[in-house]
Amino acid sequence: MIKVTDLRINNLINYRGAEMYVYSLDRGGHTFFKINDIAINKETGCTIDGGEMVYSGIPITAEWLGRFGFIRGENVANRNVFYSTGAHKYIYAVYLDGEVSLRDVTSVCTEVFTGVKIEFVHQLQNMYFALVGEELQDVVNAK
Repeated sequence: MIKVTDLRINNLINYRGAEMYVYSLDRGGHTFFKINDIAINKETGCTIDGGEMVYSGIPITAEWLGRFGFIRGENVANRNVFYSTGAHKYIYAVYLDGEVSLRDVTSVCTEVFTGVKIEFVHQLQNMYFALVGEELQDVVNAK
């Protein structure tokens, strides 16, 4: 389950099977929080009326990395690696196992492994925003 503290405005999440952008968050001191005006129990992740869990992270997949503009490696040795096109500034590559490597901007094309593993799209979005100060754009389905 995603914690509300892991989310930012513009993160992509899965809401009842549909992809949606978070456009509002209420992290008030209540036993619930709100995503897009939907009250959700902090403990269970279910709607306040006791309904099913309504949101979850979107797993990092080849499709999602392509949607964000990363290019898949072409040979057998690097089919699970998605390289930055250069537009991603500090990110060098994202691996399907969730590892992210960064670009060493002090030298030419040096890859630095972070040891950080990500599992969900919103985590990649948050990492990108923290590094670059801009939103990671879905270049295929721009909003």
